Amino acid sequence: MKNILISLLLLAILLPLAAFVPGCWDKDEPDEVAMVIMAAFDIDEESGLKRIAVQIANPLGAAGQEEGNGEGPEKGPTWALDATGHSAYEAIQNLELVSTRALDWSHLEVLVISEAMAERGIRPILDYFDRERQSRMISRPLLIKGEVMELMEMEFPLEAIGGEGLSKHMLHVQEERSVDSGLDSIRIMFQQLSRPGQELVLPLGEIVNENKRGEETEPDSAEKEDNGEEGETNSGKNNPENNSQEPEIVQLAGSAVFRGNSLAGFLDDRQSAGYLWITGELDRATLRVSCPGCEEASVTLEVFQSEKNLEPEIRNGTPVFHLQVGAESRIQDLACPELPPEEELIETINRRQAALIRNEIEGALDKARELEADVFGLGHLIYRKKPTIWDELEEDWPEIFTEEAKMEIEVETVIMRHGQVTEPITIR
Repeated sequence: MKNILISLLLLAILLPLAAFVPGCWDKDEPDEVAMVIMAAFDIDEESGLKRIAVQIANPLGAAGQEEGNGEGPEKGPTWALDATGHSAYEAIQNLELVSTRALDWSHLEVLVISEAMAERGIRPILDYFDRERQSRMISRPLLIKGEVMELMEMEFPLEAIGGEGLSKHMLHVQEERSVDSGLDSIRIMFQQLSRPGQELVLPLGEIVNENKRGEETEPDSAEKEDNGEEGETNSGKNNPENNSQEPEIVQLAGSAVFRGNSLAGFLDDRQSAGYLWITGELDRATLRVSCPGCEEASVTLEVFQSEKNLEPEIRNGTPVFHLQVGAESRIQDLACPELPPEEELIETINRRQAALIRNEIEGALDKARELEADVFGLGHLIYRKKPTIWDELEEDWPEIFTEEAKMEIEVETVIMRHGQVTEPITIR
């Protein structure tokens, strides 16, 4: 009798819970849906309509072909298609007219925005993703220079699916090179757009011929070190011209700056590094400075740890920001034919490294002021720490940031390691 009562009690508890068991809300079977891995929003130049291009994982691709009898034409791992519409939603719905399966957006890896779309404003795209229940807010946003359908059809040699390859490529570059804004999700993009006193800055990519990657241009005179000695980051990516020769790749370097919801201009790779120094989001950086006593040779350094402290002050009615940057680095290669004593060597390299970091910071500030876009969130810092003062500055903040606000910069660098040797190899 006792066992029967216990069973009835458990049944009374479990039956109501069964109503809350999750299931497929849309009742779509797996063989009736197609996963969108990458999507790009563009403008159709002829009609002026919004254009959506997508890359879809093909379930009948190479893997599925091997399981079958191998008959019929070979199918690739992805399928690229595009459509246009008066709105983002209408363009996406028009994709359904040419797809045999319902499109599922819950696995989106990368959201691409074309340069043409960014110039006209990204609000319609953001509004759609904000409302759509399938939106994947951890998808990576990217502004691209080049034809978006080429990106949808591009092959990544080490990855089966291009969208996944591009997502991994963006993650790797942001973790190891620090040459773009580092913004890594749609969620963060929404946060930046909604903050008072801060403008949006997105990672930038360009479709280029593989043979042209890594081409360098000479740094401007403003990018020289304070002591007159040249220094540079060795990312070496300054938007080389694209051409139609194969093979093509996506080159990631630089950042796209927005004013409101429209594209205002670009930061190059060094200015993007300066942005990361100011915001404290720099993970790693590769720097190159000239050798002490031999300006033709160089020392390459890797920054593996950094920190920043940024404090606002209102001085005689003018906003002044105190920026302290600290960096720990190691020597990765040293091509100096002759070396001064070790203490003098380290001191000189530290001084030149600090000057180079300062130049990157000042370059980012100058460019942001030129674009009249406070991408660093300096206004937002005042909003958080001095809200009553922000109420007075908010209306005129773009002009104040561009013409009046000052930044006092202090950089301290420490070389923690120089490998297993203190001197370069001796060759007889």
